[in-house]
Amino acid sequence: MDDLQTLAGIYRAIGLMFQSAGAVGWGLALLRKSSRPLGMAGLLLGGASFAAVVASFTVGPLLLMTAIVGLALWAFVAGVALLRA
Repeated sequence: MDDLQTLAGIYRAIGLMFQSAGAVGWGLALLRKSSRPLGMAGLLLGGASFAAVVASFTVGPLLLMTAIVGLALWAFVAGVALLRA
């Protein structure tokens, strides 16, 4: 059972890293094309979430929850911006 919990923790972190990288990539694309404030929000929230996931390997699982909140905030901000466009 311990092995499954370890694998689940690693896969969760990897998934959050990919989602954070996606937010950063979307932020870069928005910076280049259209919306500077939204692009900066994507870069900041995605980068901070990625850093939180990396740091969670040494600090503890609380930073994973911080990354989840950061990515949820990015999804909200991006969704509102898309609805207004």
